[in-house]
Amino acid sequence: MSAMEYAWAPFVDEAAVSTVSVEGLRRSWIACLGEDPAGSVYVEPEVLAATGDGKAKPPLFFAGWEAGGRKDGKLRALAVLKSKSVRIPAKTWVGRMLRGYSLVGNRIAGAEGAGAIPAFVEAAIELVASGGCDFVNFDDLEVGCQLWEELWGASASGGKVMLYQPLAPQPHWWIEFPEKPEEYWGHFAAKALRNIRREARRFEHTVKCVTRAQDVEGFLEAAHSVAQATWLAKRSGMRVTNSAQERDFFTALAAKGALRSYLVEHEGTPVAFAIGVQWKGCYRYEETGYDMAHAKYSPGTIMLLRMIEDMIARDTPRLMDFGFGHAEYKRLFCTRQTQSAPVLLMPRTLRFQSLIFAQRAIHKASALGRLALQRARLLRRIRQAYRR
Repeated sequence: MSAMEYAWAPFVDEAAVSTVSVEGLRRSWIACLGEDPAGSVYVEPEVLAATGDGKAKPPLFFAGWEAGGRKDGKLRALAVLKSKSVRIPAKTWVGRMLRGYSLVGNRIAGAEGAGAIPAFVEAAIELVASGGCDFVNFDDLEVGCQLWEELWGASASGGKVMLYQPLAPQPHWWIEFPEKPEEYWGHFAAKALRNIRREARRFEHTVKCVTRAQDVEGFLEAAHSVAQATWLAKRSGMRVTNSAQERDFFTALAAKGALRSYLVEHEGTPVAFAIGVQWKGCYRYEETGYDMAHAKYSPGTIMLLRMIEDMIARDTPRLMDFGFGHAEYKRLFCTRQTQSAPVLLMPRTLRFQSLIFAQRAIHKASALGRLALQRARLLRRIRQAYRR
């Protein structure tokens, strides 16, 4: 492999690219992603363009070119950073709104993505330390991966930046389908699988798989109606908004052949949904919800059963990614787990250290409160009452 040249690359601003055409850069971008066997659909140009709302700052691109640079070289690695805002401490009047970037897809794309990690971390450090942004966010990094080690190494050196980890590492759950996908069912205890299938037979339902662009609008209308009746909507607000921007985004995913979402109906009424994307052999289980009025029938579990049956029957992915976090259904259906956590790269200054100290103090007080309720045997009752 020849020497690499790394730089922040303007793929959007035509005036900034000098003699290199925007369309030429776009073709290099697409070719680079095509060489990545495990890339993210979220960094595909059409999908990335559909995520903007016209108000946010344009994304940043960190590119690795073969010797010759943008004009004569070949693009071999690409990191896309999308603008993001976070409040620290979260959900409090003392919190401060910070503005930064988030690494799209949690990885550096391209055939030489792994080799570009040290240079990318160095560039991200300079971006943060120079005041170019308040932070660079990594939503879901696997503990022990190369990017994780490089970031923690930079933080431990005591230099210009530090790493803030909002949550402790949690189990990250996966289904790894066997070479003969139908053998997946052997993962279950026979009685557990019989019970799930019996419950599914008792609950009259139909399942629809949504993959086409022309079905996006109807699916989002149905998913939005279900989302309004979920316990999560009470706690953190609506995640499925059925906005024009959301419809454009899912239409772009469908146009790329990546959308694979599901809707469960009971007597003609939507009762559960799952939003997911399948790309390069990996299915990402992005969002799910069910109508709490039907909770006793476990529509979420029934939907997941039908989803997996469909994936085994056709276009089986190699992996199914459920993300990090504790949930009983993940323990039941998944075949392996890793550990992952979110992290933020931030300036090592008194201002940011004070904000993190306040966040940790609030988190500790909240944890002590939950522990007191748990010891008083009230926590479970409060959660159940809240979710009704």
